[in-house]
Amino acid sequence: LELLDLQPYNRIDKVRGFATHGIAKMLHQLAHVSDAEAHPWYSKWNVHRFLRPEAFGGLVHLKKTGQRDYPLHASIFNSAVLEKMRQKSRHGTYLLPTITKSGSPTHPSYPAGHANSAGACATILKIWLDPHATRCWPGYIVEADRSGLNLKNYTGPEFEGEPIPNDKKENCLTVTGELN
Repeated sequence: LELLDLQPYNRIDKVRGFATHGIAKMLHQLAHVSDAEAHPWYSKWNVHRFLRPEAFGGLVHLKKTGQRDYPLHASIFNSAVLEKMRQKSRHGTYLLPTITKSGSPTHPSYPAGHANSAGACATILKIWLDPHATRCWPGYIVEADRSGLNLKNYTGPEFEGEPIPNDKKENCLTVTGELN
């Protein structure tokens, strides 16, 4: 993919930008995206502190079984869902099922540091790369269908209402199409 013409040095014959306006600067910016993860970490632990559903299920289980006394609203314990969950549980508990054996992560759920990093990386790439450049590969790029069980040829999105400028859309990606 082509870099945008951001270099002020392009008008000077004897100087080229490398560390200031070249690929090294773009790579430096991408590498330092991880520094920005301190912000969601602060928000996660000091601002939002949302309790994960699995952790709340643990509080309900402990109160319902008489192991602890938490100040939970009585309407929770009048719900028919609790008995259904206990019946479906392998161990006869009121705990919410989790996808992993280790259970709920030990940190609050919001915000996601990896989403913050992905957004920052996409923004940096969109600043540096030509949005209309197309990168094509021999063969096909595939994606999962709606069921997630089968693969289909990826035809790519259109960018700004314009078709991707290539007759073989199946094997081309664009900066604007994929980063948006």
